Amino acid sequence: MKKQMVCLALATAVLSTALASCSVGGGADTTEATQQSVMSYSEKASFYDALVAGDSDPIPLTTALNNAVSIEGDFNLLEEDVYERIIEIANQTFPMMGDRYGYYHMPHVTIILDASAASYTACSAVGNTVLLNTDWFNNHPAECDILIEGFASIFLNYGQADKAPGWLIDSMKAYMRDEYALYRSESSFSLPRRYNGKSYEKSRETGAAFLKWIKETQKVDIMISLIRQFRTTMGYQEEVWLTATGKTLDQLWLEYKNA
Repeated sequence: MKKQMVCLALATAVLSTALASCSVGGGADTTEATQQSVMSYSEKASFYDALVAGDSDPIPLTTALNNAVSIEGDFNLLEEDVYERIIEIANQTFPMMGDRYGYYHMPHVTIILDASAASYTACSAVGNTVLLNTDWFNNHPAECDILIEGFASIFLNYGQADKAPGWLIDSMKAYMRDEYALYRSESSFSLPRRYNGKSYEKSRETGAAFLKWIKETQKVDIMISLIRQFRTTMGYQEEVWLTATGKTLDQLWLEYKNA
């Protein structure tokens, strides 16, 4: 009992100190846990060590990274450099993605750290939650930008995006990852600079490169056109390509292949 009381007192002291010293842009009340900035890796790890001493199941703690993203789970599951990268990506990329693709609807997203996600992909989005496979991230630190694809899924899930073909959704997520990547020089992920012999329906990198080519050569922000259509009652219609560029999807693809 005494050990538990000491652990609880230590955990409370750490949390109180962290809350008192944290601040978030916008002048919000820093006494609320939902408005605290992220603890350092060592502070977070120490907090969990104290809080769950003698308990094999860590108690989740949600920390606000910014006004739109929170992270929940045991940070001991992450290597320190991976932790820092995830925080940087969340703080830098998500607000910019919201400004560009949010359209007056800026969702609040929770990243959940999950060590039991070995059977899942690196990260997956359900509703406004991104489930992050900590084992995968620890083993692939250079690929942390894949978290951007999780964020992209959230923006694409609004409206009637489910009516769009799977290749298009995958290509749009890859496009956003390329657009906002912070660790491009280290990553194995890249878009082909020209047609590489693969169909956009078979390769998301090819599809993303195709979308990028449309924007650059047709002088049309096709991503914005697509997302706006997703959010209409009709959802995706193939006429969007003709409306946006004056050319059909097949015509655009033929031009891209021959470019």
